[in-house]
Amino acid sequence: MGDADVSRIDMAYRVISDHVRTLTFALADGAVPSNEGRGYVLRRILRRAVRYGRQFLQAKPGIFNALVPLVVKRMGVFFSELNANPAGIIATLKEEEDTFLRTLDNGFSPLSFSRSHVAGIARFDKISAGLVKGAVVAGADAFLLYDTYGFPLDLTQIMAEERGLSVDLKGYEDAMAAQRERSRAAGQGGAGVAIVLEAEQTDHLAKAGVLPTDDSFKYDWVSTGAGAAVVASVEAIFDGKNFVNAATPGQVVGVVLNKTSFYAEAGGQVADVGSLSAGDGSSFAVTDVQKFGPFVVHVGSVMAGRITTGVEVTAAVDFARRADIAKNHTATHVLNFALRKVLGGGVDQRGSLVNAEKLRFDFSHNAPVKGDEAKRVEDIVVGVIAAGAKVHRKDVALAEAKRINNLRAVFGEVYPDPVRVVSVGASVEELLANPDAEAWGGLSIEFCGGTHLDDASEAEDFVVVVEEGIAKGIRRIVGVTGKEARAVRANATAVTAELETLAAMAVGGLAEEIVRVSKLIDTTPLPVWFTEAARATLHKLKDKVPPPLCTLTLWGRRCWQSCSQRASQQGARVGRNRRPSCGGFLCGSGAVGCRRKGPQRCHRRRFEALGAADASDRVRGGQGVGAGGCAEGGVGGRESLACGGVGCLRRERRWQSGSRAGYGGGPRESWRGAACCC
Repeated sequence: MGDADVSRIDMAYRVISDHVRTLTFALADGAVPSNEGRGYVLRRILRRAVRYGRQFLQAKPGIFNALVPLVVKRMGVFFSELNANPAGIIATLKEEEDTFLRTLDNGFSPLSFSRSHVAGIARFDKISAGLVKGAVVAGADAFLLYDTYGFPLDLTQIMAEERGLSVDLKGYEDAMAAQRERSRAAGQGGAGVAIVLEAEQTDHLAKAGVLPTDDSFKYDWVSTGAGAAVVASVEAIFDGKNFVNAATPGQVVGVVLNKTSFYAEAGGQVADVGSLSAGDGSSFAVTDVQKFGPFVVHVGSVMAGRITTGVEVTAAVDFARRADIAKNHTATHVLNFALRKVLGGGVDQRGSLVNAEKLRFDFSHNAPVKGDEAKRVEDIVVGVIAAGAKVHRKDVALAEAKRINNLRAVFGEVYPDPVRVVSVGASVEELLANPDAEAWGGLSIEFCGGTHLDDASEAEDFVVVVEEGIAKGIRRIVGVTGKEARAVRANATAVTAELETLAAMAVGGLAEEIVRVSKLIDTTPLPVWFTEAARATLHKLKDKVPPPLCTLTLWGRRCWQSCSQRASQQGARVGRNRRPSCGGFLCGSGAVGCRRKGPQRCHRRRFEALGAADASDRVRGGQGVGAGGCAEGGVGGRESLACGGVGCLRRERRWQSGSRAGYGGGPRESWRGAACCC
C-alpha cells in the first residue's frame, strides 16, 4: 500500500473487492445506477472499480459482475436479501460495465486501456499532452469530457492525478451551470435567458423582507376544471441576472408573488400555465412556474402594458388544462397500484412525468410487460375509474402516515412533515383510524403533493399505449386518459374492422392489403395489448397468401421460404444460397442469387441446388442445365430459364474475367435481371 504499491495492483484489488460488495448490497436493496442522485453515486463507484481492473490488473470485460456470486455466497448467510435476485444484480452490473467500456473505447485511449480502432487522437491525451506536472486541467475541458464523451468528473480527476495534474473544479461547475441555464432557457422559451434563483438571489429576497410565497391556494379548485382567481401583489421581478422594478412586452422574467394559486413543477407533475393581469390592463403570460427555496417564481413575458413591483395582479390558472393533468396524475397512482398487483411486489417507482396529454411511469421490473399483463393492468385502472372511487387528500404527521398499510413512497425521496397523503377509495381518516387493516392492500395510497381529481370517474378511461425498457431492470409505461384514451379506443375499433375485412377477402389482392394494415398498426396509437393481438392476427392471415413474386428488392428468409413452398408443391427441387450475406433463390436446379449490396450480379458457382447432382453450376454458353427441370438457351447475350412449371427467370449473360469474379481465372458468367419468378 501507499508509496510501496508502485504498480497500484494492491490498491486495485482492494478497490474492486470493496466496490463489488457495495454495489451488490445497494442493488439488492432496490437501487439502480443512473445519471442522478443515488443512482449516479453507484454508477461512479462501478466505473472506478472497472477502470482499476482494466488499467492495473488487465482484467477482461465481465470480471466485475462475475464476482457477485462470491459476495452472495459469503454474505448471503447473514443478509438474506442478497439471495433474492442475484441474477438481476449480475445482469444490471454487466450492462453498466459493458456500456462504460464502450464509452471508453469510443471516446478515449487513456493510459493503459486497450486501444480502439476509432480514428483520431484521444481527447484526454490531447488535453494533457501540453501540460507539465502540477498543471491544472481547465474546467471547460473537464466539462467537455463529461458533456461530449460521458466521462464523470471523478474519473477525469483520477486520470489527471495519475499524470500529476489537477482539475479546475470551479471552472467545471461554472461550465455545468452555464449548460443548465441554456437548457432551462430552452424549456422556458426564453431565447437564452434562464430564470433561476440561486442561493444568492433567495438570500437577497429574504434580506429585503420578502416573505415566502403562500401557495396553499393551489388546492382551492374543483377537478372538473374550475377555480377562483387569486389577487396578489408583485414582490419581486427577476430578469435572469438582476432584480428589476418593471418588465416590458417581450421581456422574459420571473415574477415573485406574495401568494399564488399556481402549481410549481414538482414530483413529476408539470407546472401550471395561465396569466397575471393588473388593473390598468397590463397582462403577463405565465408559461412556467418553479419553486426556489420558499419562493414561487412565475416565468413568462409581458403581453401588454408593463408589470411593476408593488402592483396588485389577479393570478388566473388555466384550470381546464390542470384538470387534464389531474386525470393523468390520479391515473398514475392507480397504475402504480395495478402494476404491483399484476407484476408483484418487486415493482418500485423509478420516475414519472404527468402532463395534460399523457402520463409516463418508470418502474423496476426485469422483463418486458407482456400483452396480457398490460391488459390486466389496464383493466384494473379502468375498473377503479368505472367504480367512481373517491380521491381523498389530507396533510398528516409523517410518522403517523408511515404506519398506514400499503402506503407507497418513492425510495430516497425526502418528504415534508406533515406530509400530504392521497388515497383512492378510502378517506385518510379511515386509514389513520385503523392503519394496519388488510383492506388497504387493495387501494392506491401514496405520499403526494400534486393536484388530483375529486372522483376517479373524471378520468373517463385509461389506455396503456407504450411499454418499453429504458435501462437494465427499468421499464416504462406511457398511458393516456380522457379524450386521448377515447381516441385510442376508436383507433382500435377501426383496426379491428380492417382485420375483419381482410379475413373475409379473397386471396387476390390480400398481400397488398396485409402490408397496408400492417403499416397502419405500426403508425397508429393503439393499446399495447391490442397491438400484440392485431399483429398475431395478421400473421395468421399471411398464411392464406400464395408465395409472391420475388423481386430484387425482396430478399431474405421469408421470401425464400415462399419460393420453397411453392416449388415443393409443384414437385420441383429447390435450394438456396449457402452464404448468409446473399439472398439466393433456386428454380428447379438452376441456381440464381444476388448480393444485397453493390451491383446486383448473380454468380452461378456460388449456389447449389439442394439434393441435385447435376451440372447446373458448370454452365457454359448455351449448354442445357439438366435434371432439375430448367432449360436455357438464347442468342445475343440474353438467355431465358424455364423452371419446371414453377416460374421463369430472365437474365442477361455477362462475361468477365475470373479475377474480377473471384474464381481464380478463366471466363465465367454472371446474371443481371429484374425479377425472379418463384
